[in-house]
Amino acid sequence: MASFEQTLRNAIEATRAAERFYALLADSTHDVAASAFLRCLAAREAAHGQAVGVMALEITERPLPPHAEAFVDGARVDAGWRSVDEVTFPQAVQVAIDAGLHAGLLYEALADSSPPAARQLLTVLARQQEAHVALLDRLRKSPKARLRWQPRPIGSPEFPQALRDMVMAEHAAARHHAMVARVAPDRPARIFLQRLAADEQAVADALDVIGFEAFDKGFPARARPQASSMKLFPELALPSPVDLPLALEYGLLSQILGASLHGQLAAQAPASVAQALASVAAEQREHASTLAMRCDTYQRSDAGEVRSVPGHELRYILEDWWKPDGS
Repeated sequence: MASFEQTLRNAIEATRAAERFYALLADSTHDVAASAFLRCLAAREAAHGQAVGVMALEITERPLPPHAEAFVDGARVDAGWRSVDEVTFPQAVQVAIDAGLHAGLLYEALADSSPPAARQLLTVLARQQEAHVALLDRLRKSPKARLRWQPRPIGSPEFPQALRDMVMAEHAAARHHAMVARVAPDRPARIFLQRLAADEQAVADALDVIGFEAFDKGFPARARPQASSMKLFPELALPSPVDLPLALEYGLLSQILGASLHGQLAAQAPASVAQALASVAAEQREHASTLAMRCDTYQRSDAGEVRSVPGHELRYILEDWWKPDGS
């Protein structure tokens, strides 16, 4: 049986191995949507690895071994994908499903051979992989999935409208998370979704200010209809209520995609807003990278340590004023 500290090191290195694999696969394809999706997967693994690392610091005072056990590096991904170049978008989704299944089996195996103190952590990681695979399996069946990761050039005359669309995307994501939080099955899931909603709303408000200050009356009042689903996946048909592992995986998918969209927007922005939007994009990447860590904090904290989002903030998020048609 591996020691507690060795088990933690194995879990951390498993996420790092998967992160490296996705990044290398992204570099080996000219399919831009597949590459963007694979980089999102790499960012997800980095977020989970950071969360496990923080947990390790909190639950043991002893230093972790410098290396994982030898079997860990190859246990997260199917060896058959390691030699595949020019991965297409459907193949990239299938790679992620295969890797998620392998990861779930790995964490279950580690749990079976670990001290009791590590078993709970590894069981949580296995459940998160199950939720991740469930979402990816729905995504695989969606004809619209590729379009979400397909970069789109933004012409200069179109930029104010593209910025308004991003405001809408953040508003819609905030409202979605707040509505799902209303029927969350437990307090950690509710707090996680409420906090996620509040963060999305804050980004939307910040973008709104940037747009009005830069373009004044030239900043469109309404977004295009498709903007409300830019960061959401209505075709995935989430169950109700949504448990915490699924809420986290959906939130990570949405947040990391959103960070990518913000990066594209900032890269094509006129000089008057480029720096401000680059700062927003950097904050979104940071936010996505800490999401799994924050989720774990909410799960392990006592009721008095993490408070719900105030009711007036949730009411503001849930108002219908943001609708593109003004109804």
